[in-house]
Parts: sequence; structure tokens; C-alpha cells
Amino acid sequence: MAKTNHDCPNCGCDTRPIKFRILSTKFNSYFCHQECYKNYRQRLETKNSLDDVFKKAIEGIKTIGIYHNTEDYPNLFSIREFFSIKNGIVKGCVLATAETLHEIRKFVPKGMVKSGRAHDDEPQLVETWI
Repeated sequence: MAKTNHDCPNCGCDTRPIKFRILSTKFNSYFCHQECYKNYRQRLETKNSLDDVFKKAIEGIKTIGIYHNTEDYPNLFSIREFFSIKNGIVKGCVLATAETLHEIRKFVPKGMVKSGRAHDDEPQLVETWI
């Protein structure tokens, strides 16, 4: 919302004409009123706590990736496990290889759900299972 450090980050108004504006060194911004400062701080605290909840929720989730024609398994399908942790994703070991997609899908653990591809996935990644 704020365009310069003189615009209130909460409501967007120009704080320069306001006589008793509040400078927050924590946010490196001016706020037009104490209430705007409180609202902004509360929104950030809520966002940060939701981020923490999301990180804790996905920690430890196992993901399976099915790949085709990788450097280590040319012309084969391979299945690899991944684990999400606090600081990112850890690559696990290759569980199996097969000549066809149908054969390799037999190694996907029961209860997992196929996820769609993301635009930045590696070209060798065929499917992801969560």
C-alpha cells in the first residue's frame, strides 16, 4: 500500500502534513496514527504466525517423484522419495526403476495422491505424489 517511507503502510495516506506522525524504526516507516501502527503490527504478527503454522504442517511430509530419462537412469523411469523439513526439502534415495510408467507406478505407496506439475519442475519429472 505504501509507496514511499512517508506513506502510512497501513492506510496509505501521506504522513508528511500530519503533525504527530509516528516513526517506526522496526518497519522503517512513518505511520499517520497510533491505531494504524497497531493494525499494521497486528497484521504482520498474524501473517508470521500463519507462516509458522504452515511450515510446521508440511514438516515431515513424504513426497514421491517419478522421473524419466535422468542422467543416472537413461531411458528408464525411476521413483525417488523426498522429505520436507523446516529449511526446505531433502532428497531421499531412488526406490526403484522400471521400463514403463505403468510399472513404476506400482511402487507408489498406497494412500498417496498425484499432484499436478509446476511450471518450474525439471523436464525429467513426470509425476509427483503426496
